[in-house]
Amino acid sequence: MRSRSWNLFRGRLVLFFKFGSVAFLFLISVLIVACGGTSPTAGLGSPPVTLTINLNRNFASPTPTMPPYTCAAWATESSPAYYQNAVVQVYAKYVQNVNGNPVGMNGARAQATVIWPFGVPTSFTVTTLADGLAVFQVPLQPSAVGHETLVSVSFTSQDGQHSCTVSGSQDAFFVAIYASPTASPSPSPTGTPGANPSPTGSPGVNPSPSPTGTFGFPRKTPTAKN
Repeated sequence: MRSRSWNLFRGRLVLFFKFGSVAFLFLISVLIVACGGTSPTAGLGSPPVTLTINLNRNFASPTPTMPPYTCAAWATESSPAYYQNAVVQVYAKYVQNVNGNPVGMNGARAQATVIWPFGVPTSFTVTTLADGLAVFQVPLQPSAVGHETLVSVSFTSQDGQHSCTVSGSQDAFFVAIYASPTASPSPSPTGTPGANPSPTGSPGVNPSPSPTGTFGFPRKTPTAKN
């Protein structure tokens, strides 16, 4: 009787372990499937991307403030023709900033220094006009042919309180070139070339004298009848 009860108990115990093992494996499978859909590294070091547009900010560069006094210089011809007594004009301007508007400095002293490629520099002094413009008449030198000549200009206001200088990379410049001679046409005689002018009639044909008559026949002198 005891042996039979033990066998029955052992059979139930084995069956219990079998069902327990199956349930445990099923539970592990469910946990693996549930956790496998989410990456273990999700949310670490990768925040959501956001974009913000601010229409109230201005990224444009600010306009630079105009200095109180400015000056500039330039040659009217960058390649003037060189010949005897040739002259090139160099312009320079001196202005003042008045409430953001350029106003010419009238009566200012302007001195131009011409730096020739060879030889001693030449200086010229003039007075600016009402619009602040200074005009220099610079006689050309042979050394300027084929070489760059620089012109620096310095200004001093009429009251001597302000000054401005054009120099360095802002210098006026020019390179003189030789002027090509212009060919003039030679005069030719009137009429057909190679033919001697004739007084009357077709050119080159000299009329021969003939007695007066009709169609080249001599005229007969009528005789009186008795």
